[in-house]
Amino acid sequence: MDGCKFDLNKALYVLESFSNSVDVPCRLIDEKGEVIRENGSISDPSKKMGLDEQLIRDSLLYGAHQASIYGGSYIFFGPYACVYFTTPIMVEMRIGGSIVCGPLLMQPADNFLIDKILEATSSPDLTRDRIEELAAEIKIIPPPRVKALADLLFAGMHYIGGDGYEKFLMDRTGRDSYTDPKIYMEYLQTMGGTVEGGVPYPLEKEKELLKRIAIGDRLGANRVVNEIISMMYIQSGMGFRQLKSRVLELVVLLSRAAMDGGAQVEEVLGMNYSYLNEIQDFSDAEQLTQWLGRICHKFSESVFNFGKAKHKDAIYKAMDHIKQYYMNKLTLEEVAAYVHFSTAYFSKIFSDEVGMSFSKYLNRIRITNSQLLLKSTDMNIAEVAGATGFHDQSHFTKMFKTVTGMSPKQYRDSR
Repeated sequence: MDGCKFDLNKALYVLESFSNSVDVPCRLIDEKGEVIRENGSISDPSKKMGLDEQLIRDSLLYGAHQASIYGGSYIFFGPYACVYFTTPIMVEMRIGGSIVCGPLLMQPADNFLIDKILEATSSPDLTRDRIEELAAEIKIIPPPRVKALADLLFAGMHYIGGDGYEKFLMDRTGRDSYTDPKIYMEYLQTMGGTVEGGVPYPLEKEKELLKRIAIGDRLGANRVVNEIISMMYIQSGMGFRQLKSRVLELVVLLSRAAMDGGAQVEEVLGMNYSYLNEIQDFSDAEQLTQWLGRICHKFSESVFNFGKAKHKDAIYKAMDHIKQYYMNKLTLEEVAAYVHFSTAYFSKIFSDEVGMSFSKYLNRIRITNSQLLLKSTDMNIAEVAGATGFHDQSHFTKMFKTVTGMSPKQYRDSR
């Protein structure tokens, strides 16, 4: 491919060798998410499902960016609840491309996955039965082996990236020092010293920026950011130390706005470590302003470019977590923290994506598993309730009847 920023022959060698050896479809994509080469695509059942390829490409690119943030391989859920894993090809500390493997499943396809594909397919003649047949062809690999394969792919990237990968790993090690939000924000606020007599950012501008990010108005949000930057230009006569502090205040504001807009905490906190070190060497306002422009671009990208992919990945991870730990005392707050979203934001996108509230979905998973126990074991009703996360038998009976239309005893007697 013309203009390729990495050794294409080495990348193709890794792609084909890895895909053929593990029997999983793999794609080599460039830094924009465009497919350079596919291997194993003929055996990929999702190709026959009439799904939105652009949405899938966006998801794959999102995975590559997440892998660069976390420092290696990244396992994620695509837009239709299938699993992928990826490792970026780093060129001079930036993503030059990536190899993405999948789709695959970590457990047999359930009704949710079938329903999502049925809703999304562009093939009017594709029946539910046919989707179930195609879904059954998707390779099922248990989570520990998926993790092992992702690590193996990451090891193969050293062959492509060479010394650039060693620098990438060293940078990632340093970046880990700032994964704690409190430490990171304190670092931001103190790097430039105390603001002496400075005028704080207008509260209304801050509120407007947060609102526009929350509703996905990228152009409007960028306009407000530019207005705030322009205010700094107007006040550029202030001392440079004070101006630097004002710029860092804006970075704190943008960090909060990005996380409120749905960006993952690790993404926001991790991506700017190298940028923040640069500010110590700046000596004039022009350097500072150019640096801020790069920061603004990164924050905007984290919120807007991967919105759908990020949300679907988080929701499917949350659903998988619920299916594994439904028998425990799971809370909305706990699961939101697990996928690195605020509780309120997670609650909203969960309802939008799944079509029901978090608590209703959790209860349905619990009831489904209680049905299996009632049919296949001799456990009494109280024991079944406790084994499926209900610590009050009367509440269990009430929820069971709401979902199934009969009491647990009636259900058991009908077997």
